[in-house]
Amino acid sequence: MATSWLVWSAIVILEVAPALLSRAGAGEFVDPAVARRFIIVRASVWYGWWLLTPFVFYLARRFRFAAGARRRSFAVHLVAALVAIQINNVFVFGVLTVSHVATTGRSLAPSPTGLLQYAAICGVALIVGLLQRERDHTIATAKLETELAQSRLNALTAQLRPHFLYNALNGVAMLIRARNNAAALESVLGYSELLRNVLDAQASDVPLERELEFLDKYLAIERMRFPETFSATITLPKDIGDALVPNFILQPLVENALHHGLRDLETDARLDVFASRHDGVVRLEVRDNGVGRPAQWRLDDGSGVGLRNTRARLRQRYGDAHHFELHSPAEGGTLVILEIPYQTDGVAR
Repeated sequence: MATSWLVWSAIVILEVAPALLSRAGAGEFVDPAVARRFIIVRASVWYGWWLLTPFVFYLARRFRFAAGARRRSFAVHLVAALVAIQINNVFVFGVLTVSHVATTGRSLAPSPTGLLQYAAICGVALIVGLLQRERDHTIATAKLETELAQSRLNALTAQLRPHFLYNALNGVAMLIRARNNAAALESVLGYSELLRNVLDAQASDVPLERELEFLDKYLAIERMRFPETFSATITLPKDIGDALVPNFILQPLVENALHHGLRDLETDARLDVFASRHDGVVRLEVRDNGVGRPAQWRLDDGSGVGLRNTRARLRQRYGDAHHFELHSPAEGGTLVILEIPYQTDGVAR
């Protein structure tokens, strides 16, 4: 209400001030009483419309000129305009009477000027309503897109859980076949803790430090399976431990290296995980010294569940603001590179 009052006050000033200056220069306002009457009349007319603005805005929202309703809306607004003009005229006469100003020359009959004033207010109301509906539509669309993106991420994360469980049980079965009962029991206990973390996970993003802690527990179990032939290292600089990364984003990459890159190595199987940060980008690398990929292998054609899931999650979460690469370097093995924006608490740095 205060804003609309300021708008109408500005209209009063813009009309009254130039008129006073021009007429004063022409010598029309020699008598101060005449000037006072002019100011009161024009101000009361416009402030009368200010009081009627909520009424006009309501009718403009209620009776829009939509297809199929234009005739009815036009009739309603025409009647409303005539009524509003009459109310405004009565208001002006009331102000003049209270101010002890003569009402000579004033008429209560509707005027074309009043119709134009009503039409202008109605037009502003329609434009404001259109902008509000457009804003509400944009907000609703953005909300739906966010909810859809979140549901897709949740579905992709849920897809990892049975995949992870299958590989965990397969690893325990290998230890049992080898009659390594102690390691099998330790693996079951370790996998149960990891599964609890996977099933209880709610956040879509977690600090990189926590993600690597989970990964370290997973690698500890893998070391139990191959204590003499497998080694792994995780390198995390202190300044990026708080960087947010998608939950369980690295485990499928490490699992892929273990089950595809290193499975045929009988000695000295190594896996290294590096994290670094440069120019607002977090770079994660998973490197193994396994057999590498065949020359004809292509990422789009030869990806398993883990890699497809990881790439889909990254596309859904970051769009074009990420980089994913998997190749076999000249020195051998396989290298996976993942680059995402450096963010903490959802804020890019």
